Amino acid sequence: MLSKESRAATRALIVLILLSGCSYRPPWQNERRNEVNVAFSLEKNVVMISAAIEGKQRHLIVATGTPRSVLNGAGRPTATPVTFGGKTSITVTPDRLNLAGIADGILGADAWEGTALTLDYDKKLLTIDLHQQARSDARPFPFHELPTLPITVDGQSYDAVIDTSSPDTLLIPWRVKKRAEGIVTVGSDSWGRVDYQLAKVSAPRIGNRLLSKYLVTIDYRTRQTYLWKVAGR
Repeated sequence: MLSKESRAATRALIVLILLSGCSYRPPWQNERRNEVNVAFSLEKNVVMISAAIEGKQRHLIVATGTPRSVLNGAGRPTATPVTFGGKTSITVTPDRLNLAGIADGILGADAWEGTALTLDYDKKLLTIDLHQQARSDARPFPFHELPTLPITVDGQSYDAVIDTSSPDTLLIPWRVKKRAEGIVTVGSDSWGRVDYQLAKVSAPRIGNRLLSKYLVTIDYRTRQTYLWKVAGR
């Protein structure tokens, strides 16, 4: 069952979504046997996909910054297959919670263990690779539990959780909620003055308004994240 901390984090995610109104070489040039491309949409700037669960197509939030997956409803967690495009399946043991109509489920970081995800925001494609190979064409950013990226805001350094369920640029921990502006870098890339959110969050988070400037690969097998800056962004 959901712990108080996990339940609070999931409810905070629900509230956030409800209130939200360089060249690169794509790693899927030739789709491989253990790889599937899934179209995604940005709804209120949140990454959403469709997948088959319990014999029905479900509308799901991809939440790389949420530890546990959740399905809408009540009951005890049970192992549940999730099938993408009729080709690739993963198994999750999601908690059950009323998601207030925002989606049929949330695929958290636990859903992607043993895989690598690549998000192409230009093509609106999510690539799920069961056997991602080590890459040498981009700088790796290691992480331990949830995927993170190094950022700075006005010279202050943070490890920001990669949160594809966040529609914002950044969420920075602060005692009160308000908007702010600062000079922001992601990795070694400077984005100049960026508008971001100060909020009562446990850790800094980088959302889709900044992530969409990159092609992003999160390898949950090797605990490495890779970035390719998109030309013209």
